[in-house]
Amino acid sequence: MPEQTLAAFPVQAMFFGLAAVFFDFTDVRSPHGDCIYVAGAIIAAMLLCTDPLWALIIGIASLALVWSVRGLSAPGGIAVTEIITRAVASVITVGLIAVADPMMSAGVPVATIAIPLVFLVFETGMQSLLNASDTQYAWHSIVRIMDGHQALLLMAKASIAALTVVLYGSMGAWALVPVAALLWLIRQSYLMLIEVRKMYRTTISVLVDFAEMPNSGRVGHSDRVAAIAEAIGSRCGLSGDELERLNFAALLHDVDRIAETRAPVESYGLASQIISGVDFLKKVVPVLEVVDGLRSESFSEPELICGYIVALASDIDSVMRPEVREAHAGRDTERAGQIVPQNISARVVNAAAVLGYPLPRID
Repeated sequence: MPEQTLAAFPVQAMFFGLAAVFFDFTDVRSPHGDCIYVAGAIIAAMLLCTDPLWALIIGIASLALVWSVRGLSAPGGIAVTEIITRAVASVITVGLIAVADPMMSAGVPVATIAIPLVFLVFETGMQSLLNASDTQYAWHSIVRIMDGHQALLLMAKASIAALTVVLYGSMGAWALVPVAALLWLIRQSYLMLIEVRKMYRTTISVLVDFAEMPNSGRVGHSDRVAAIAEAIGSRCGLSGDELERLNFAALLHDVDRIAETRAPVESYGLASQIISGVDFLKKVVPVLEVVDGLRSESFSEPELICGYIVALASDIDSVMRPEVREAHAGRDTERAGQIVPQNISARVVNAAAVLGYPLPRID
């Protein structure tokens, strides 16, 4: 009987491996590089349902197979770092399974969800850290995996992995059928969210471009500021959610005055008021308030960072293009600098300098 059980493990693990290959190959990435890694739920369940060592080997092999097909440069391709992080997370989880074996043998249910969650946190956290390794404060990325949509994804994947373990006891490899359907639903929902966000961004960009047309000094300014701001934000190690908010704020930072055809006037503070009634842009409002130097005790550190990045990116564009400087009323960094702590502004300025952008005079 023991021999039959051991011989069956690789066969069962192969079904998990095929599911992992499918979800690795169809993984979805946001425009800012965030991945959903739904295959992680399959690997986490496989570590508990089959021989952990075989699960480790097959889990790494599935990712390596997708990498060999797609390559490093293909859109949505697998990076070598992702193979490394899955290997390390699997080894750590195998060790945890060995330690927790008495609890699992006793039927303690907490191990069923705790062990997959540990694997998923390690895999996602290490990948976020490696993705941000060439940025400032890369260690912040580990903390941010528990913020926003990543935290919800982690809990959803851990729950599905636990469900797989429970169903596997009675259904065997057939448990992967309903589980794969749930994971595909998560994948499609995330893809739909990304497409909606892209549509929002495109719509705002088109409207801003149209509004800039009457003023030749501002044409293209908001798009250029968005590109500069995103580069600086990535260098500062901002998460995908923060980069998205930064991008929207950069596009809209001059929304209260981009259509001016006369001499520039001081109208600061109106931008945040204009968009405050738009529900999906509510997170952008505090960033624009920072750009305009409006004081508040409730600004978070990411809001202060994003606000100063937008202000600096706007002034950088003014330095690079004299026509923008003529159409600009004052310097955004002067206003934002009144409320942004010096350590944050220095961090942002340093990131811009490393990227080679010409810096404005900053008092």
